[in-house]
Amino acid sequence: MSFLLSYFLHIKEEQEEVKIKQEPLQDFIRVCVKNESGEDTDPEPELEEHPEPNTLKCPVFCGKDFAYLLTFKAHMRIHTGEKPFKCSFCTMEFATDYLLKVHTRAHTGEEPFRCSVCAKEYTTDNLLKIHMRTHTGERPFSCSFCSKSFMLNSSLRNHLRIHTGERPFRCSVCEKDFTEKGHLIAHMRTHTGERPFKCSTCDKGFTVVGALRQHMRIHSGDKPYKCSKCAKEFNVQCSLKRHMRTHEELLIQPYTGQIVSYYNQNNKNLSTIAKKIYTG
Repeated sequence: MSFLLSYFLHIKEEQEEVKIKQEPLQDFIRVCVKNESGEDTDPEPELEEHPEPNTLKCPVFCGKDFAYLLTFKAHMRIHTGEKPFKCSFCTMEFATDYLLKVHTRAHTGEEPFRCSVCAKEYTTDNLLKIHMRTHTGERPFSCSFCSKSFMLNSSLRNHLRIHTGERPFRCSVCEKDFTEKGHLIAHMRTHTGERPFKCSTCDKGFTVVGALRQHMRIHSGDKPYKCSKCAKEFNVQCSLKRHMRTHEELLIQPYTGQIVSYYNQNNKNLSTIAKKIYTG
């Protein structure tokens, strides 16, 4: 490890974090004084101000640069794998304090970011921005194999594995393969018995946070899934899908007599035409 990198990673702990967050890099960065051959001019070289303030490039050659030491140190943990921030509710660890705070909200239920359209709440501002696409209809990530598009780039990556057949995440216990890392993490809890997401009302535990959110609607009475035909409301999407089948009608396909299913509202005229053609 170079002296420069060693210096950045082991900078004095007594330096106040507020100062680190607010002051630009030129106040902190120092480099060794070397001669033209690249050798140290002194066994204990003096330190001078970095000649290029406000820019610190990652020494692992990933192309990123930073204006503040705090963000540089956090970035370096991606390469080192260091995760010093541990969740007090479960076994998960994080590279930054911010990521830990966001994760902790999954346990506490805190959702400080509210949608101005439907009042739905989220744990991060970024999740709220993604949610807003459900109102605007924006799907900026398109599949190159088919016509599907997605609100999230990660959703597109996961979808592409349907076309490629790739299942890169394998369970070390039963060797079952998964297309998504999150699916593997949730699956591993079936082996360990871990249920880290606890209901604050009845203390029931769940393997994934989505199941906890769904369960909490039992206590809150929230029913966000509404039928577009009869205005009935449901607390889970699968219940709405089951309900929608009650609005279907069986139709007889023209000429063949094959029975097919259509929604009443969207295919009312088609229903009449199909029956007339078949019956004459």
